[in-house]
Amino acid sequence: MEIYKIKIAKEDLIEIIKNRMRIKEIDVEHAASIVDDQISTQNERIEYAIRKLEENDPDDIRLVIKEDEAVLIIKIENIIDIRITSEDVKGTKKVFEGYIEA
Repeated sequence: MEIYKIKIAKEDLIEIIKNRMRIKEIDVEHAASIVDDQISTQNERIEYAIRKLEENDPDDIRLVIKEDEAVLIIKIENIIDIRITSEDVKGTKKVFEGYIEA
């Protein structure tokens, strides 16, 4: 397993999530809201995650590379956790290569 800290402008992050990631699964946990528990479809979860990113700046972004999946973990103010899973490990890693913090 590899873990990378990602440094990226939120506008670029939103563009990547919308257009360049092959999303297998997305999970949004919002400690101060029950809305995230009521979202049923994947498209609704993606839209909700993007809306939360548009409203807030991420505090911590990590890319976890496992053997068969890549997981993007986004934390916002210790209140919102967004986990985006992609089966396209190579493609996801390549998209974020320029944003990996040394």
